[in-house]
Amino acid sequence: MWPTDANGFGGVTEAVLMAFKEENGEAVANTDADGRTDTSTDARKRSSFIGVPGEGGVVIVDVTDLSDAERATLDFKDASTLEALGVSPIPYTVDEEGFIAATL
Repeated sequence: MWPTDANGFGGVTEAVLMAFKEENGEAVANTDADGRTDTSTDARKRSSFIGVPGEGGVVIVDVTDLSDAERATLDFKDASTLEALGVSPIPYTVDEEGFIAATL
């Protein structure tokens, strides 16, 4: 579990957690009118977020069916390593305290 910066204690910032939202199965930059990551309460409540390898967010994948050798080849900064194993990022939600939840 990674600490978040939701309460100003350091760690992973809300801007990182909420960098991309999931819309119709696609990752879309979650930005406000000024081009900054939208970390508003409204954005948090209405959106699911998703990690984009090498770009931002939290990259969560289901590795249940992968062998230890396959897991060792994953590089979460490189989407091609996920694609090669047939896994893709899973959407998640972010609560007001900065906790994330994903459903497999």
